[in-house]
Amino acid sequence: MDKLFKTDYNTAMLNIPASIEVVDFSDKRSYVSTGQTFNMPTFSKPGQFIEYYPEFNSTHKRLVFDLIHQSFDSHTAKAFKVNIELIEGVKEFSATFSKETERAKIRLRIILVNETDKFTTEASGEYYVSSVDARYKRFEELYQRTLQSVTYAGLLDLKSKYFVD
Repeated sequence: MDKLFKTDYNTAMLNIPASIEVVDFSDKRSYVSTGQTFNMPTFSKPGQFIEYYPEFNSTHKRLVFDLIHQSFDSHTAKAFKVNIELIEGVKEFSATFSKETERAKIRLRIILVNETDKFTTEASGEYYVSSVDARYKRFEELYQRTLQSVTYAGLLDLKSKYFVD
């Protein structure tokens, strides 16, 4: 099975009635793995479990940045600074006798702030794919899609809490 999972990430436009001045990113995790990539085992053993805490890199930030800019109505006078805080971000690999599982877990805090308002939400998500043979490229795609899904869920929550008509 080499199928990618489906997340609840949606491409529907949110049109949040606010404009964005700047987007800042911060990594609030207490630990980030050293080394640039996750070393996928060539041969896995049943019961094997590996955790990897990837850097909050420019590709990940670009995915979030693009989704934020697509989600706000830039023609609105009310402007905000957006702070994105990565609270949890982990890739997990596990193996049994019959399958290998790639799992991504992400939790973000999104803060909108201007001179008069401060709006905050947290969103999290966990997705996985199991197959006979795990692959690094698919693992990174899983992580990126989870990041998009969690960001979208957070933005949707902000809209429903603070920007209701």
